[in-house]
This record gives sequence, C-alpha cells and structure tokens, in this order.
Amino acid sequence: MSTTLHEAEVPWFSFPSLDETGVVRHAFSTRRGGVSPAPFDGLNLGLTTKDDETNVRQNRRRFETATGLSLVDSVGLAHGNQVHYATGAVPTEGLPLADAVVTDVPGVPLTLYYADCCPVFILDPSRRCVGLVHAGWRGTVADVSGATVRSMVEWFGAVPTSCLAGVGSSIGPCCFEVDWDVAGEVLARYPQWEDLVRKLSNKWTVDLWELNARLLERSGIPRHRIAVSRLCTACRPDLFFSFRRDRRNTGRLASTCVLTS
Repeated sequence: MSTTLHEAEVPWFSFPSLDETGVVRHAFSTRRGGVSPAPFDGLNLGLTTKDDETNVRQNRRRFETATGLSLVDSVGLAHGNQVHYATGAVPTEGLPLADAVVTDVPGVPLTLYYADCCPVFILDPSRRCVGLVHAGWRGTVADVSGATVRSMVEWFGAVPTSCLAGVGSSIGPCCFEVDWDVAGEVLARYPQWEDLVRKLSNKWTVDLWELNARLLERSGIPRHRIAVSRLCTACRPDLFFSFRRDRRNTGRLASTCVLTS
C-alpha cells in the first residue's frame, strides 16, 4: 500500500515510506470528523472559504489532536513554482507568496491547503530536510515539484537519489477534464509525455498524478522512491472535498509535516 488510512474520529492519511524513516511526521486530511455544516461538511480546514471561522478553528484543533501535528498558514499560494524556506520566524508583513515550502529546521511545521490540487511531500532523510508542494495544473506545468527538489539541493545539500516523495489525494485523470487551453499548455511544455493527455469527444483529461511523479523522477528521485496515493478527490465525496465537483463552494483539505528533533 502506498498510503495508510489512520482510522479515528478524525481520520487521516500518511505515506508508510515516509513514516518508516522516523525523520518526519506528516499527514493529509479527509473531510470526516469535523463540525462544519454543508457544503463544508465536516472537517473544513480552510480559512479562505465562506465557512464560519469558529468552525474552521474547531476543525483544526480536532485534526491537531488526532494527528499530534500543528496546522499553520505557511504561504499564500501563487500558482507558479516559487519555493519558500520556512525557518520558524513569524512574518511581519503577511504570508510569503509561494507554492512550495521547505525546511531543515526540526519542529517547524509546514502546511498547505487544497481541494483538488496535488499535495506533494519530499523528504531527504539523510540530510534531514523536507519539502511540501501545492501542485495545481499551473504549478505542475511550471514544474513546482522539480523546483522544490532543486531548492532543497541548493539550500540544504539534499541528495535526490536519497529522497523519498509522495503525491497525496488530488483530482485524478478520471475526473480532471479540461479544454484545449490547458491540455495544449501541458503538451507544449512536455511533448515527450503526450500519453498523459487523453482526448475525449470535446474535452481532454490530464494525469497530474503521473506528471508530478515523472517530474520528481526527472529531478533525480528514483521512481521506486516515489509513492502516488491514487486517491481522487472528485471521485470520493465521502472522503474529500473537491473544488471542481462541488462547483467551487466547498471546504479545504490540509497536508502538513514536521521534521522530528
């Protein structure tokens, strides 16, 4: 199994390959176990939704109690390939804009929120550094996953062949239907991977799971060290929020990690 579902009043997923290192604690959430009413029912963790902030705060406390991890607001999303180095310092002028956050500081939590985009975890257990990526289609086309690996190499001396990675719950190729403007941009950037774009009658589908996995592999991480959850947020309304399926009016999931001391 590439992922483990931790059954509890507030359940969550993790990657066994990362758990087994003992270097990082991490989780990505489901929608179960929260207090929010429809259409945010129940564990909405996003403060950018129209849900009551009191509900979101209570949901966050429930998730933190269940997982033992802290939820923070690490960055404001830019939908590109910017990478932010989190040191634990409190920002003085709002959140930095980025789509990935990395650290080599034990105890500094990294958190990103999403509702269809790919959460990608990257860990070098030997150099003890970790990265967390928010890979929507724009960020994926811009290779935010590869940019994160390269930043970890430059800033922390990470060794790609020693890294482990995991692509968490997100919209799958079964449900990510797009127009030509998106499909054409993917093909223009990655013509060698045309198999990841499939033509329907008047739409196309794009496999963001596999595209991010191949970009991680291209950055130097061996394929057998890349786990893909293959959990489609759009297919599983019982488990996940989905921005597309729910026509934008929905909750947010969280991905979070912290290096152990």
